Order: sequence, then structure tokens, then C-alpha cells
Amino acid sequence: MKDYFLRLFKFNEWANVRLSAMIRTVEKDCPADALLLYNHVGQAGSVWLNRLKGQTPLTSVWEVHPLEEADKLLLLNSKEWIEFIQTSANVFEGAIEYKNTQGTAFLNNKVDILAHVVNHNTYHRGQIIKMIKPILGDSYKISSTDFITFARENPISKF
Repeated sequence: MKDYFLRLFKFNEWANVRLSAMIRTVEKDCPADALLLYNHVGQAGSVWLNRLKGQTPLTSVWEVHPLEEADKLLLLNSKEWIEFIQTSANVFEGAIEYKNTQGTAFLNNKVDILAHVVNHNTYHRGQIIKMIKPILGDSYKISSTDFITFARENPISKF
């Protein structure tokens, strides 16, 4: 299970690097909603990681920061998730109790949270790409952020 989730989070990092390159291309013309979601993905990932570590989240999930700051958080967050999975002894065992941003208490399996984080990133990457695609223009070749593209470029034998 560890190898599988490491692969998913390496995919997540790979896709976030590709998204970062695309969003930097439209930096001056980046729609406000795209920047908001770009910030949100990094912040939400950080919140979930802190919850799994038993720490109080240090950020909200809807703050808007300049692109450079959002970029750093998203890419750092990707690396921190991989390190966490590599070094945590019980990352796949049991559940955690936490409160969401509205203060509602929940209990979720750790494995479900890991899957959620990757799926959440994928969902919002698609939204962001849809928002910036018209700005990139027809001549810009959109980089695929699909898992299968990652898998083709990174066969299992490489892991």
C-alpha cells in the first residue's frame, strides 16, 4: 500500500509541477478564480497533512496570496506529502478525529484522507486548466496532468 500511495503522491507532485508551468505562462492575465483555486489546493493539502500529523492547521483553505507564494506552497506541499508517507510508521492505519473549517467534527480513515487529497488536487487542477486555457491560446500545447500520462512516463519499474 505504501508504494501505491507514494506513486499517487509522486503523480500529484508531477501534475502540480506541470500546472505551475502553465499558470506561470498566464501569470499577468491569470483569472482571480484560477488563482484562488491554485492557492486553495496548496492550503488544503497543508491542512490535511497537519491533521494527519496531529498538528493544528497553520492556514485556512481560502486565502489568496500572490502567485509566487501560492506556487511555493503547492510545490513544497507535494514534497512534504511524499516525505510524510515515506517516513511515517502508521500512515495507513486507523482513523483520525478532526474538525473541518466550519468546526464540524469528523472521524475518517487515514487511507481515505490520502485518497481524498490526491483526488481533490486532480479535481481543482482540471478546473484551473479550464479557466486558463482560453488565455493560453490555441497555439499553446496544454500539458496533460492525467494519471495515465504520468504512468506512461514513469513505469512501475522506475519505482
